[in-house]
Amino acid sequence: MNDNRTAYTVPRVFFDDHIGRDLPPYDYEGVVKRDKSTYTILLTPDEVSELLSDADHYSSVVWWAEDRSYFGLQSSARATVKRIKAQRA
Repeated sequence: MNDNRTAYTVPRVFFDDHIGRDLPPYDYEGVVKRDKSTYTILLTPDEVSELLSDADHYSSVVWWAEDRSYFGLQSSARATVKRIKAQRA
């Protein structure tokens, strides 16, 4: 077990998409709790930085504004950024 992991609670929609694109942490091994809309997952500093960077990118992509099919993913990305930042404070 990696001693430098910290628990973060993040929205499932964006985390599932992130993992589905084969990005760190690559799998659900660190998930310690599953709720209807969130995961509580243990992440290393590098993993949380990658997740935050990816979520920040997806939350600010403007060209999705015309394509409503990505609205849920974009909203979840914004929620992910907000939750990670709040939990880091």
